[in-house]
Amino acid sequence: MVKNALRAAAISVSVLMAGTASAADMAVKARSVPAPVPAFSWGGCYVGGNAGYSRAEVRSDGTPNAIFTGTAPAGTAAILTSASAAKVTPDGFTAGLGIGCNYQRGIFVIGAEGDINYSDLGAQQIRGPFANAAPVVPYTWEERFHSNWFATARARAGVVLAERSLLYVTGGAAFAEYNWLKALDFPGFAGFRYQASASESKLGWVVGAGWEYAFNNSWSAKVEYLHMDFGSSSGIAPTPPGPAAGPGAGSAWSISNNFREDVVRLGVNYRFSGGAIVAKY
Repeated sequence: MVKNALRAAAISVSVLMAGTASAADMAVKARSVPAPVPAFSWGGCYVGGNAGYSRAEVRSDGTPNAIFTGTAPAGTAAILTSASAAKVTPDGFTAGLGIGCNYQRGIFVIGAEGDINYSDLGAQQIRGPFANAAPVVPYTWEERFHSNWFATARARAGVVLAERSLLYVTGGAAFAEYNWLKALDFPGFAGFRYQASASESKLGWVVGAGWEYAFNNSWSAKVEYLHMDFGSSSGIAPTPPGPAAGPGAGSAWSISNNFREDVVRLGVNYRFSGGAIVAKY
């Protein structure tokens, strides 16, 4: 009888252990593996548009050549030159379209971007008449400037502040087309207007910085500042009534201009790749 009792007890323990093991197996099988959390990447190509404010600074001055200093009364050239330096600061609305591509590695982003933009920069002024003692009669200096587009081709390098927030610097080449005029005139004396003018397409440089935020995997918005410098250009004011301009005897005045432009703008970009997705646990 004792043997039967021990046998029954052993069978009960075996059944209990088997049930416990089965329950443990079921618990392990029920455990789910967490799904990967999608993470945004700035890599990929995009197109976009922008709009903002543009302001230019155009400085100019004049230098008399031998044809003028050799025929004008003594002291005249120095007086006229002293008033030739001038500055105009046209400003206005700008808007444009752009395209670019980025590559991201870790928190660092590099890329390239190009854009073409409309701008309506125009200014003109007449300074004077300046009244001076003999031998200089009253005279004026006139300046005009106009530019209606610019374009850039730039590299970008940035750091990801948060998953969808990018702070970057940018720089490269800038292009612009503009026309200018500068003239020395003696009101009331016909045939004594010394005028230089030109219409030019210029290559310059651009630097800037910006911040961009991605709303989702496709759309982002940015705020950006650009500074462009197109260097100097020059022209010749011939002796009235205007023999052919050039380094010859007809070149009475040499005129130089220096053109810079600053832009602050907002932009929206659409990313073709939708922001590459990577796995993150």
